[in-house]
Amino acid sequence: MTTEQRGQRRRPRRSSRSRQEQLALGDVTGASEFTVVDYQRRPSPRLGLFPRIANSEPAQDDEGSHSTLTLPSYSSSNSSARPRGDHMEGLKDNDRANRLAQGASLAVAPPEHEQWWTQRYLTITIMAVNTVVFVATLYVANFVFEPVGTNPMIGPSSSVLDEIGAKDVPAIHNGQWYRLFTTAFVHGGIVHLLVNMYALWRVGGSMEAAFGPLPIGCIYLVAIFTSSLASAVYLPNELTVGASGAVFGIVGAMLADCAQNYKIMPPQPMYLPILLLNIVLVLAVGLIPWIDNFSHIGGLVGGFLAGLVVLTEERPAGRPLYTKVLSGVALCLLVFLFIALSTTLSQGIDGNTSCPTCKYLNCIPAPFWGCPYP
Repeated sequence: MTTEQRGQRRRPRRSSRSRQEQLALGDVTGASEFTVVDYQRRPSPRLGLFPRIANSEPAQDDEGSHSTLTLPSYSSSNSSARPRGDHMEGLKDNDRANRLAQGASLAVAPPEHEQWWTQRYLTITIMAVNTVVFVATLYVANFVFEPVGTNPMIGPSSSVLDEIGAKDVPAIHNGQWYRLFTTAFVHGGIVHLLVNMYALWRVGGSMEAAFGPLPIGCIYLVAIFTSSLASAVYLPNELTVGASGAVFGIVGAMLADCAQNYKIMPPQPMYLPILLLNIVLVLAVGLIPWIDNFSHIGGLVGGFLAGLVVLTEERPAGRPLYTKVLSGVALCLLVFLFIALSTTLSQGIDGNTSCPTCKYLNCIPAPFWGCPYP
């Protein structure tokens, strides 16, 4: 074999990216030989990973016969890592990311160099704040714990929790509206903190890795207020604390993601049923005493509506009309929910007066326990 023949048989120089991060797609809409893309996976807290095609920056290799598209991984700090929505016809050759068909098969793992902490800045920050506040709570209590019979969560007294910033409706009526926010960072005990932080890590961390910190932060903030307002309206005589309502808002956002983006999700038939089953189980556990189920319900509804507004992923051909309608309707309902709950709370109206049966959403009487109402 001559030197010239060997040169003709020489393969194009391989990309510097690992083989695990690359996938060869045969002749994709005008690519002369093949197109190599990196791929962004959408994590799910319970059912593995959801793939998504992210925005890309094309880079042409030395051979010039094909392109290498480098897509940012889901852990990128760029929260706008989403397709631009350009139409797939009439694009230049260097816009190959927008030429990918929606049904392209993409199945590679995230980059090996990505670390877990680079994907969940916001989640880790919220967990750290909750932990610091709990340590401060113990400091105020002189590290004295209440008996387990009084506080089964292994924590301080209710007076200390009230001093730190628990939801206290009479105090809110006296102008301490900040309690609607601070209550989500106060926890009743070690068990309470650990359970909520584990749930936040599993659910919030996965959603942040998929969508970025900004949209998930907005959803979390909305869920804090909708959960606190619902609790204040329907449980005005009880002191409550905890981040579970806000965490449940992220669960509501997972439902919103299914509603908004189901057409670009890979087929996982059991994902939605298992998600709904988990929601039902958590709400069922909330029917026993010592758990603020109205906070869970308020956070779930607020997170779902906020998710319909902000979790809107672009498609190569643009967003379908139904996703825009869902976002608009959800925004109107979210504003109405805030106004209705805030007005009811500011006027001192007990929600159970207008809805006598709503109390059974928070506690069902049983031979094993009593509920805080006749």
